[in-house]
Amino acid sequence: MVFADATARDAGVTSPTEGMVCYLKDIDQIQSYNGASWASVTSVLTGDVLTEDSTNLRVGINESSPGAALQVEAKAASSDQMVRIYSLTGSEHDADLSFALDNGTGETFTIGIDDSDADKFKISDAATLGTNDRLVIDSAGDVTVAGGVTADLTGNVTGNVTGDVTGNVTGDVTGNVTGNVTGDVTGDVSGSAGSATGNAATATALETARTIGGTSFDGTANITPANITVADTNDATCNVALFESATGDLPPKTDTGLTYDASSGTLTATALAGPVTGDLTGNVTGNVTGDVTGDVTGDLTGNVTGNVTGDVTGDVTGDLTGNASGTAATVTGATQSAITAVGTLTSLSVTGQITASDDIFLDGTDQRIVFEGSTADAYEMFFQSTNPTTADRVITLPDATGTVALADSANLIISTQVFS
Repeated sequence: MVFADATARDAGVTSPTEGMVCYLKDIDQIQSYNGASWASVTSVLTGDVLTEDSTNLRVGINESSPGAALQVEAKAASSDQMVRIYSLTGSEHDADLSFALDNGTGETFTIGIDDSDADKFKISDAATLGTNDRLVIDSAGDVTVAGGVTADLTGNVTGNVTGDVTGNVTGDVTGNVTGNVTGDVTGDVSGSAGSATGNAATATALETARTIGGTSFDGTANITPANITVADTNDATCNVALFESATGDLPPKTDTGLTYDASSGTLTATALAGPVTGDLTGNVTGNVTGDVTGDVTGDLTGNVTGNVTGDVTGDVTGDLTGNASGTAATVTGATQSAITAVGTLTSLSVTGQITASDDIFLDGTDQRIVFEGSTADAYEMFFQSTNPTTADRVITLPDATGTVALADSANLIISTQVFS
C-alpha cells in the first residue's frame, strides 16, 4: 500500500492488523504495523539489519545510527566481503560503481571491472568504463596510468615508462624510460648507453675510470693530463699551438702570424726576434741584428748588424756592420770597415786611402796600375812591369823627395833635361 503521508494512510486503513506494510511517499519510508503502531522497517533479511535515519537521510547496514549516507559494518568476525558488486555470468555488464557530483560540473568517475576489455580493473573519468580510462590493471598485474604518476615508487619497475619521472626511484628499472628523470636512482639501470639521454643531477664517480692524456679519470676530482695524444699530419695550413705562460693549467691558443706547412716542413712567421741557432736555407728579407754563425745559403736582403762567421752563398743586398769571416759569393752595396780576405775580385772601386800590410799581387798578363789623374778623360797613366824571366826583381824607391828619372827608348829623362 502506498500513501501520500501518514494522515492519508490512517484515513484509508482504520483497523490495521499486525504485519501490514505501507510506503509513505512524503518521507520515502517503508513502515509495518507491529500490532500497536506503525514503525519503519528494520529487518529485511534474516540476520541483516537495515536502519533508516529519515531525519538525516542516512541508511545503516548492521548499524542503528549510521554516520554517513550509507554505513556498512560487520558485527561478527568473518572473512566475508563487506560489499560485493556482482554481475551475472553472460550478462555482458560491467561490475562497476560510479561517483558523481550534482554541483553543475557533471564530474563523474567510475570504478569497476570492464567486461568488454578482458575484465580489466579500471578507474575512468566518465560514467562508463572504457571512456577516459585513468588507471588500468590487467589480469597479469600490469598497471597503465594515463596522465603521469606523482608519487614515490619503492620497488622494481618492469616495463616501459613514457613521460617524466620526478622524484626518487629506489629499485631496479627494467625497460625503456622516455623522458627526463629528476631525482636519485638507487638500483641498476640496464640498457645501452645510446638509449640514455639527458643529464644526471648527481654522479659520484664513473663505474669504470678512463685514461685522458695518460692520467686516470673517474669523475671524482679534476685532473691535469700529462700527455696529449696527437697524430701526424701533412696539412699545408697548420697552426702552431701557443701558451700564454711557461707553466700552469693553460688552454692552447694559436695566432695567424705563426703557421706551419706540414707538407713541406716550412715554418712561417711575420717576424723573428732573438738569437737563431742552426742552419737557415732560403732567402732572408729584412734586417738581421746580431751575430750570424754558420753558412748562409740564399739571398740576404736587408742590413746585417753584427758579425757573420761562415760562408755566404748567394747575394747580400744591404749594409753589413761588423766582421765577416768566410767566403761571400757576391756582395752588393755592402759597407765593411776591414776585409781580411776577398778571394778573386772581377772589379774593385775604392774611394779613399788603401792600406796594405802585406804584398799586393797583380796576377796575369798585362796587369797594370792605372792613374786617372786630376781630369777624368780618355788619357790615363799606366804603371806596368815586364815579365821577370830568371829571378824576382825589386825596384827600390829612394828615401827622398823629388822626381823619378824615366827611360824613354835610348834617352834618360831627368826632370826637364835630356841626356844622350
